[in-house]
Amino acid sequence: MFRTTVHSVLVPITLNEEGTNAIRQAMCIYGKFYPHITLLHVIPAQPLPFRWFRPVGRQRCRRQAFDRFQEFVAAHFHGEIPPFISLKLKQGTLVKTLVTQINRLKYDLVILNKKLEQRPKMQSAWEAGIRLVVGEAFCPVLTFNGIPCDNQISKIMVPVDISRPHRHNVAWAIELGLRYHAAIHIVSVLGSNIKMEKSRIYRKVKTIERKIRGAHLPCEITILRSGDKKLHEIIPGFINRHRPDLVLIMTHQEAVLDINYIGKLASGVLKESGQPVFAITPKKETLITSLLDILKTK
Repeated sequence: MFRTTVHSVLVPITLNEEGTNAIRQAMCIYGKFYPHITLLHVIPAQPLPFRWFRPVGRQRCRRQAFDRFQEFVAAHFHGEIPPFISLKLKQGTLVKTLVTQINRLKYDLVILNKKLEQRPKMQSAWEAGIRLVVGEAFCPVLTFNGIPCDNQISKIMVPVDISRPHRHNVAWAIELGLRYHAAIHIVSVLGSNIKMEKSRIYRKVKTIERKIRGAHLPCEITILRSGDKKLHEIIPGFINRHRPDLVLIMTHQEAVLDINYIGKLASGVLKESGQPVFAITPKKETLITSLLDILKTK
């Protein structure tokens, strides 16, 4: 049984404007779910000789870094950090530290600012790291492109690959739609030349629409013709043309033996979408669970 709730949130921040934007986005989530928020600040690891031969200096540097971190966060809240926010300082690289944290501790949501790493040489590595974090996470990951959505969410777009199970993203679409009073836009792609109304895709999408409307949410559907293109080549462009307030995507693995692999559709949306993306990874797939889920959706 899966949950569509948020009790604990992890948010990596830097001590600059983009870190402030990450806090703002976390507070938007707080305004809807009221979770406990952990702000994570990662500083570079000190050289090995310094750690061995100057332990006192190492501790002093760490205290100073934490003091700067605490002052930065406190300034955002006019001098006093709220009790629902905790601070965590770690040393190392940002992506590796994030992966370690989400594997060791249980979070319901991770929030990532795609502009968090501003150095040009590191930005592409950070974007690739985001896809790695999404692939590792058991919980949803919300990514945004530097500008927090500030709760102004009136339309949520949900790309659906009906060859994959879709119970989780439909459940989350309903939950988020109710929380934000938002309309849902279901998008899928028809690859064959058969009449749309007679296609399996059309029947599945209409079933999803009925479930969402049954929760008293507005819902529209769009089924695109693929032509000679594939799903992951069409959906990102469609999203950027229509600019929904939030995109809800399922990060299905396409190969059951590839543990941390996310599908091409999810990877393309995460990379190319300028809109906030709520990426769901409900569980690590195995051959047996994949077959069972496929049978359940028949």
